[in-house]
Amino acid sequence: MSKTIHSIILLCFILPGLAQEKSVNEKKQRYPYIQLNFHTGAFWSRTEYLKEQFSLPYKAFEARFGYQLIGNIPWQQYHKYPKYGFGMHYSDLVKDPSDTVIGNPFSLFGYYTGPWLRFGRFTLASDLSIGLSYTALTHDFETNPFNDVIASHVNLYFDFNLHLEMELAPRIGVIAGYGLTHYSNGRTHEPQMGVNNWGWTFGMNWKLKEKINLAQVFSGIEKTIDGSAGGHDVAASANGKKPDKMGEAFREILASIEKKLGEKAKEL
Repeated sequence: MSKTIHSIILLCFILPGLAQEKSVNEKKQRYPYIQLNFHTGAFWSRTEYLKEQFSLPYKAFEARFGYQLIGNIPWQQYHKYPKYGFGMHYSDLVKDPSDTVIGNPFSLFGYYTGPWLRFGRFTLASDLSIGLSYTALTHDFETNPFNDVIASHVNLYFDFNLHLEMELAPRIGVIAGYGLTHYSNGRTHEPQMGVNNWGWTFGMNWKLKEKINLAQVFSGIEKTIDGSAGGHDVAASANGKKPDKMGEAFREILASIEKKLGEKAKEL
């Protein structure tokens, strides 16, 4: 798991460099933005043992970095100026994270937002996210027999929602929508009933005047993960030694990213 996280961080360093190689004309076809989302809703699953745990609403938090296309070329205009980017998603699937037998999935994904209708300050759009999700706790006949929904650490993450976005100010927007979140390994491991969340999405986005250097945003986070900066629980969680600390580790990493994004947004 530690190697996987290090690879993800390396990718975050590479992506900005690739973006800088694009032509000047292409840069003018889009502008960057950041977005924070909150998800909550109900479960639909064929589980035999977790009906009580799934009886209460789930909650999830999401951070995104993406681009809004501005329609300099015909296909962007035809598709009503879509958005695309990547993000990370953390979910508390049960009320008490310390009492869960399925863990708290952490997902990395790419997404595409396609507008259907624009009217004044409002935009009706659909949003599709696909990526990979990791959870520390899986089914085990001896140590975790009641988890009949997730049988592998790495699973497909899929989210689709329909939402309405309102522009509050030239650079600030809010969204509200409803959709489905799905975790599954395609029955590569069993038992695999899967987890399906139907629920609401609420979010806010901030349009940036210039590109964020993601290498700066993620600088120092690798030290937090590997423990060299003193984050020993975070390091242990990332290495699988303390799976119960997964939620705490993600919250610490997300807080660090949000702090740096906030500082950069103030500069812009």
